[in-house]
Amino acid sequence: MNRKRSLSLIASIAIFGFLGSYIWQNAEDFRVLGQVAPGYLAIVALLYTLFYVANGFQLQLLIKEFGVSLTVPEHFSLSIVTSFGNTFLPLRGGAGLRAIYLKKVHQLSYGHFLASLAGNYIITFNLCALLAIAGMWFLWVDSGYFNAIIALIFFGILVGTSSTIVFAPVRAPIIPIHAIRSKVETVLEGWAIIRRSRPLVARLYGITFINVVLSVLMLYVEFEAMGIRDLNGDPIGIWRCLFLALVNSLALFITITPAALGIRESLMMMVSQVIEVSPSYALAVSLLDRVVNILVLGILAPAAFEYVKRRGGKILEEAVEADAALRAGNAE
Repeated sequence: MNRKRSLSLIASIAIFGFLGSYIWQNAEDFRVLGQVAPGYLAIVALLYTLFYVANGFQLQLLIKEFGVSLTVPEHFSLSIVTSFGNTFLPLRGGAGLRAIYLKKVHQLSYGHFLASLAGNYIITFNLCALLAIAGMWFLWVDSGYFNAIIALIFFGILVGTSSTIVFAPVRAPIIPIHAIRSKVETVLEGWAIIRRSRPLVARLYGITFINVVLSVLMLYVEFEAMGIRDLNGDPIGIWRCLFLALVNSLALFITITPAALGIRESLMMMVSQVIEVSPSYALAVSLLDRVVNILVLGILAPAAFEYVKRRGGKILEEAVEADAALRAGNAE
């Protein structure tokens, strides 16, 4: 086991140990999980399905620039397979599965795949940062909720991504650490490819916005499903759900665990008090969200894997090879 995996394992054990201990010590607060009506679960499951449909269309838009056209069942299946792999497989299992499929079936190189994937981060974080700042301003005006550190983080992301969008650099010589500089330059090169088409950029912004809306609605329904109120007894409104959803997006920066398991939950607990929500209830909502997501993936994944295997062959066995190629930036 290399050093990076060892550190990842140690961090994962520490995070899950903390969350497990917290749940044990505050077991009374988590009884709300048993109060959820099936109807609420069905609504969240539907929203998650729509989320994966949107992700599939996003993938189609990204790789269309390289001459690859996917059918609706194909890109939806790839969306499910990717999310399943990212949640249950080691390393970036989902990305590896998708990459090997696109290379075998559509001859899309790992380098082009990685560029398209990385370049989209610019759009995702730019829009999320903009919405987060707008949401925090509204919360401050409406209820007095504000956190300077989180505001500065999103402001820094907004400035950085906006500068990249306007000036479109492809090199980052000011970054002294080679490993970090290499990853940043991969993102910059990906953005340089995407920005050639203004209609593509506009559509990607649109899909990203749809995904944010779906994420906010999921949180809103989950809070309502358990009857959770803030420390003053007031319901958790859309703007506070927007704040939590966008803070959750920061977990994409932290890839210690698969699908940011434990990371997102810890972030939810850390920032919940900013909007006067109990950390226990924030964690309960995050756990409910995970459970519903796993159920949706469990239902949809068998058919999605069957579709992908029928066209792509033994991609599961070859995903590790694809993952290694992605990490090495292999453009073959």
